[in-house]
Amino acid sequence: MGNNTDTIAKLHSDAVALQRRFDNLAAQDISAYSKAFTEISAISKRCLIGGGLIIEIRYLSGAVALSPICISDGLSAGTLECLAQDIRASHETRIAMNPVKVFKL
Repeated sequence: MGNNTDTIAKLHSDAVALQRRFDNLAAQDISAYSKAFTEISAISKRCLIGGGLIIEIRYLSGAVALSPICISDGLSAGTLECLAQDIRASHETRIAMNPVKVFKL
């Protein structure tokens, strides 16, 4: 029975690693930047009054850089603009590294 448990645990570990790798690759896809830029543009403090956002930041390795935290009433316009600028800069970097697909932001 221990052998089955070990096998299941190994399969689960492999599945988690594959999912993280897939998520990392999907997040680095050129089209992800266009989607993120559109989504960032749609967020406003007005639509989050009385609510909030859960923010978590992870490194590509999967390690947590910033544990989940709730930002009450949403992000400021300045923060959203800075995120948009970082998305735009990352998009430009990805284009320089992979000029096959180009989406204008």
